[in-house]
Amino acid sequence: MVGGKDRGAELDTLFTTLADEQRRILVSYLADAPTDTFSLDELVTALGRRTKGEHGTSDRRNIEIDLRHKQLPKLAEAGIVEYDVDEQVVQYRPSESSVATADRILSSVAELHAD
Repeated sequence: MVGGKDRGAELDTLFTTLADEQRRILVSYLADAPTDTFSLDELVTALGRRTKGEHGTSDRRNIEIDLRHKQLPKLAEAGIVEYDVDEQVVQYRPSESSVATADRILSSVAELHAD
């Protein structure tokens, strides 16, 4: 039963992490990119482009603060990225189980919308 509890905790963390729209946008960008290593500046630019107009601002400073203090630490805690605070470098490193779980969830949601 310990494995079930661990799996449940992993799912809780994944759901909590991906419940935030900014993190979903960020993970989508990371997953679609041709590389797995990103500078903080690159992510600020990418997030600014993807959210411009949706939230009424693309203020780089606010986006950078949000990424550094909220979004990237949460993604790192969930095991989706490795975030080097000193170097300001992010590596996209989702665990195989979190990717498989996310794929199953997205497939289930797509099936529900198809019905």
